[in-house]
Amino acid sequence: MLSAGARRGAARREAAFRELVEVWARRSGPVGAAWFAQAVERGCSDVYPQTKAWAASLGCPSPQPAPAARPWSGGQLPPVELRLARYSAPYLRYGQPHDASALLHFALPPRPAEDPAGPWWLRSMELGAPESFRLDTAAFAGPGTLELSREPDRIGAVSLHAAALAVVVASAPG
Repeated sequence: MLSAGARRGAARREAAFRELVEVWARRSGPVGAAWFAQAVERGCSDVYPQTKAWAASLGCPSPQPAPAARPWSGGQLPPVELRLARYSAPYLRYGQPHDASALLHFALPPRPAEDPAGPWWLRSMELGAPESFRLDTAAFAGPGTLELSREPDRIGAVSLHAAALAVVVASAPG
């Protein structure tokens, strides 16, 4: 990357970066090639026509669109695995107040109608204004039942592994 950027002249730098992308796409296999095809397609909206032509000639297969999210049968969630938990405390930045927030990422196994050995699904949940956030390492101890306390228009609380992960969201004003 550094040697490609150090080349003198825009045309030489462009050629070096193109070669780098081609090598990465070729070495990454079909999944990586699909990702490169999607990234190049996304990044080519405002570039030169020559670059668009090169991107089309990469030969990467077009990525398949992600399937639409569908609920599991009966609306029941299967056991989930916590993959990431983040809490941001309320703060002031340049005089602007920012509320507390919590972000949770969960891995869910394939749906019952799908191949059990198939890929797991990743889902995220962002919770604004949590009143409390508790996280213990036991929350990452494998699959567990996700307990949700729902209010009419939002989630009120989230719990996993006997409250090893427990987030309580502030009630809506009113």
